[in-house]
Amino acid sequence: MATARRLPAPFLPAVLLVAGMLVMTACGDDSGGGAVERVTSTVTVTESVTATPPQSRDPRIATAGLALRVETRVRRLGVGEVVDGAILGDEAFCAGGDFRDQHGDSLDEGLVIKTFRCAEGRLTVAFSPQQLSYIQSCPWHVVEGTGRFAGAVGEGWVTAEFPEDSNGGGRETMTGAILLAK
Repeated sequence: MATARRLPAPFLPAVLLVAGMLVMTACGDDSGGGAVERVTSTVTVTESVTATPPQSRDPRIATAGLALRVETRVRRLGVGEVVDGAILGDEAFCAGGDFRDQHGDSLDEGLVIKTFRCAEGRLTVAFSPQQLSYIQSCPWHVVEGTGRFAGAVGEGWVTAEFPEDSNGGGRETMTGAILLAK
């Protein structure tokens, strides 16, 4: 049976601020989805998160965008690296790269602004936390890019897991499509 963990109510304001600023990407949709199992030293906990990506708002992305799949390792809140094996189309994405997160200004713009720092340029995406859980998911969109990513548009879905005892570390998986300008 699935057991959902919630943070205590007194922590809500602080968690929302930290989540937006640093990548505690508390995004959500409650329409069903996959299960993730996490094992601690004495307890096994299963939590469910929905991961139903929205339809693309830009028909160019749906027809000509390159498929994107990125896994990240969050070393501490707001800082981490791209895991080997990330792809954009038929090529590696951001091999050996890392990311930094900043706080955005609104739910519409994105409360988490993530910049991938890659050898071929920088790609900045945004998403907005809305749920309090150690496992979260929500849509993302491209904000801007430099180098190879200059003029890019794109969107997709991000799922993140932050184990309760991880001191801010965790992992994220981003999927979607990006249309490069060149």
